[in-house]
Amino acid sequence: MYGKYNTNKEESISSKKEIKINLVIIYIFLLSIAIIYFSYLDKDNYLKIRMPYTILWPILIMLIGISIFRVKNKISFFLGLFITILSVGLTITSIFGYSSNIKQYKYNNTFPITDNSAIDIDLNLVDADTHIKSANKNFFEADFKSNYDSGNYTYSLENNSDNIKLEQSLFPQGLGFYDKLANITFPSEIPTSFDLKLNLSSANIDLSKIKFLGATMDIKNSKVDIIVKDLDIEKDTTVDIKSFFSEINILISGDVNILLTDSSTLSQNKFIGFEKDNSNIYKLESGANKNQLIMNLKSNISKINITYE
Repeated sequence: MYGKYNTNKEESISSKKEIKINLVIIYIFLLSIAIIYFSYLDKDNYLKIRMPYTILWPILIMLIGISIFRVKNKISFFLGLFITILSVGLTITSIFGYSSNIKQYKYNNTFPITDNSAIDIDLNLVDADTHIKSANKNFFEADFKSNYDSGNYTYSLENNSDNIKLEQSLFPQGLGFYDKLANITFPSEIPTSFDLKLNLSSANIDLSKIKFLGATMDIKNSKVDIIVKDLDIEKDTTVDIKSFFSEINILISGDVNILLTDSSTLSQNKFIGFEKDNSNIYKLESGANKNQLIMNLKSNISKINITYE
């Protein structure tokens, strides 16, 4: 009886020692102070406030990381405070761009197409506002603008085909706000195939009246609108589309037969104007042209709309 230990008293004492602090509130408070301070400096046009939508995702990750950090003692408090201040610093650096460090690159490159039978284009774009169209021209054109990167172009002639590759640096040269704009023109009268990789980007693609040999598209964390109108195909042609955490809208019109296979996971897909052949195969027979456009779709955590009109 006398040896019984009062555990309730010990628990009450330990609970009093626990430091209960919401680090998210500290983050927002410090961020507000920093914004007010930098806004005050901006009266002399020393800073430009820039907030790209792509920075919202890492900010959200930081908030989640801070919110799950449990503060129980002085060591964890100072560690959490350090992480919070670091997160504020990274956020501020990402939002505010020093005007003296912002550069403007404008790069226009035109590749005249030779008497070869086809053109093969490789595009690898990250964090870019991309516009792709076709035109009745005998050259491939890429008009590129950025405030930190001029882009990398390579050209080669292989297997009687012009091969063009355009890629951009994966990471910017430091922290801050960065713009990328790519206007790309395909020659509609020359048989064309392309390999497109997009990440953290938005894209408008118009493939109207193009002599099409096929394509592969690997789209991640992006929003893409595609128009396929009066496509010119001389044989069965394949398009492979992979999507992860993206939204893709495809509008198709004209005299083209389509065979669509859908292998998707955790995605919201709609196919309007198609007939379902079995569990994951859809068909569209629209005219006398017996050549098929074979579309293989594989998406994860995405929203895909394919409409025929």
